[in-house]
Amino acid sequence: GFNFVKFVGIELSYRDLGTFEDTSGSSTVNADLVSYDGAIRGILPLGKWFEVFAKAGYSNVAVDLEASDGLSSIVSDENSWELFYGAGFGINFGKHFGIRAEWEEYDVDASLNAFSVGGLIKF
Repeated sequence: GFNFVKFVGIELSYRDLGTFEDTSGSSTVNADLVSYDGAIRGILPLGKWFEVFAKAGYSNVAVDLEASDGLSSIVSDENSWELFYGAGFGINFGKHFGIRAEWEEYDVDASLNAFSVGGLIKF
């Protein structure tokens, strides 16, 4: 990401949203989700060390799905651009390092949200 000014930034990211598996009797479903996204981020500094932020943007969510009922199977590979938004909290350690926790909601057919904690290296 890149901050234009103290209060506004942009970010691009790749996210592995996980693999989901469910089995019931002879039926199985496997789904693998990844996204590529870009967002604008509004930042509210809370003193020297802390910040809260909100972001909104578009995400290309790719879903690889395999389903089987024991007799037949379905394989699907869907890829679509969808709106997403989120909010979070960050702690900065000087100008070049930090950590942040954030929640994101993806506007797809099913409910898809993510919570993450990560480290930052700023250039």
